[in-house]
Amino acid sequence: MSITKRYRVVLDYEVEIRDWSEESLADEYAGYEDVGTPEFTEWEGHQQRLFEALMKDPNRVEQFCQRAVLDLASWDGAEKEFDVPSENDLIVDAFKDLSPADAAYWRGSFNGEFFYENSEFVRILFQPSMVSCTFQSLETDDEVPTKLQAT
Repeated sequence: MSITKRYRVVLDYEVEIRDWSEESLADEYAGYEDVGTPEFTEWEGHQQRLFEALMKDPNRVEQFCQRAVLDLASWDGAEKEFDVPSENDLIVDAFKDLSPADAAYWRGSFNGEFFYENSEFVRILFQPSMVSCTFQSLETDDEVPTKLQAT
């Protein structure tokens, strides 16, 4: 005889969208030997303008936050059950809000193998974190205590 039990797990997340600044990216800069060179400054400028383009559309920002949470909290592919575009698709959507020169740069980068790396500063500025969770038996409605408390 088999037994089936049902539970509900609710995870509460928040996403901090940091401003584009040297302070926000200081840890990231530390990993690059070429910080301050003209090439790095140009590369960083492309990312900053892409971030600004991404932020122009509130719906795109909302979906980017949702995707950041879904990618962080994925369980057994459950993130695929939600109708939220991928980070890459949302970034590509932001190309329409770029200057023609920047859009051309990013289209060329998107077709290359280093698109994720070339847009990493944009992605890093979206920081999801779990702030609370609940675990409940659907048979008894009892909540199971969790160690994670809301901050």
